[in-house]
Amino acid sequence: MKTSSKTLAPALALSALFAVVTSVQPAAAQVKQTVEKEGQLRYLRYLPHGHEARYRWPVIVFLHGGGEIGTDITKLLGHSLPALVEQDDWNWPFIVVSPQLDQGNWYQRAADIGTLLDRLEKDFGGDPNRLYLTGLSHGGIGTFDLGVLLAKRWAALMPLCSNSAKGTPWEQHASIATKPMFVVHGTADTNVPYQGDVDRVAQLEALGATFYRFDYALADTDKDVIPQEVMKHNQVFGTFIGYDHGVWNPVYGRVGGTKKTVQYQWLLEHSLDGTPFVDPKLVPPVDPNAGGSGGQAGSGGVTGTAGTSGVGGVGGTGTAATNAGGGASGGMPSLAGAPTLPAGGSSAAQATAANDSGCQLGYGGRSGSGGLVTLLALLV
Repeated sequence: MKTSSKTLAPALALSALFAVVTSVQPAAAQVKQTVEKEGQLRYLRYLPHGHEARYRWPVIVFLHGGGEIGTDITKLLGHSLPALVEQDDWNWPFIVVSPQLDQGNWYQRAADIGTLLDRLEKDFGGDPNRLYLTGLSHGGIGTFDLGVLLAKRWAALMPLCSNSAKGTPWEQHASIATKPMFVVHGTADTNVPYQGDVDRVAQLEALGATFYRFDYALADTDKDVIPQEVMKHNQVFGTFIGYDHGVWNPVYGRVGGTKKTVQYQWLLEHSLDGTPFVDPKLVPPVDPNAGGSGGQAGSGGVTGTAGTSGVGGVGGTGTAATNAGGGASGGMPSLAGAPTLPAGGSSAAQATAANDSGCQLGYGGRSGSGGLVTLLALLV
């Protein structure tokens, strides 16, 4: 399906956008996300600094909670990844898309999400081997649900504060029993009880999952102290001691707070084809003239079937062609301008934001193309 993006008339846009966005970013900051549409699904799209579609970029799909359900897409700017990518010091290399539910449940939009992933891969250089799904509360439930329904697409899942599983589509959870996932829940959550994720993890372990468990103290909200040990494990369950529903602050980060690092590095560590992550610009770009029945191998590359290149190779761009990206020689990538390990964060919003719509997170970044597009564009 064809995507679309719109812009408001400048005079109306500047005044309206200023009123909506100043609470989550400096007034002088440029809006870095565009409002797009795939089928009936509207979403915010962020392209990382230096983005060029001829390279392969990791993708995060963020699913909001119940507080943002509706048709006012500016609600997504209040917290979590949609707020983070608007900040000038956000410099992770992810394409980030944040769809909005107008009603219902996330699993009902599986077809649209699948089409959105296709669009990102085809037109924006989304790496089919590095598609990550995360969400909080209603979106945490959606992360499990869409994780099951689109299990073959995701390299890793990161559900926050989900519920006890029952019914469709959880009965198919065997499809994600060995999927890399990073589960987080607060023990004092009265909105969606902690036991829900305990039960999900137990059911997955009964099918062969192996979770590394760690505790996260309430006093560490303002710190970047997710243990480095998680990097050694494909499946992780974080118990946030004393936290209520708002665990997204210590996991994602918050506007003006400490940059979080390990959890994003953990995502990048996982890929469907097992290749280590390297800066997209350090990998040979996709050859637009290559056919889809076998890519052109780069130095040391191994050409795969259906246009999939091996480590170091360049994949074709014909039908079903993908480029897995070149491999690094072990360890985590050295990202150009990637965040260094800082200290800090904030739990201020956690106590008052027991629902999905009460806290702010953030860093920021730049869209690779499209210039200034207001986030109120689809309201006219």
